[in-house]
Amino acid sequence: MTDLVDECAALGARLGTWLTASTPLTAAALLDCLRAAEAGTTGEARFLWGAAALNWEAGINAAPGVRPRTSELWAVAIEYADFASRRA
Repeated sequence: MTDLVDECAALGARLGTWLTASTPLTAAALLDCLRAAEAGTTGEARFLWGAAALNWEAGINAAPGVRPRTSELWAVAIEYADFASRRA
């Protein structure tokens, strides 16, 4: 469970204005924030937010014991979000 909390917190730190104080740090809520960030930007930032959202969603739907694992997909999503937050 700690990994989930850590991953959600790491992504939340990159979402900035798309993450409000009332947003729960759940995987589904963060996916909604990623989609909002994608819709609210253009160009390269939009592409990067979209890639982050796709990887985050794939992580949510990853089958247990199959690669890539949820944690691997979420790590990639966090990297994309990091790049996007620098472009927005």
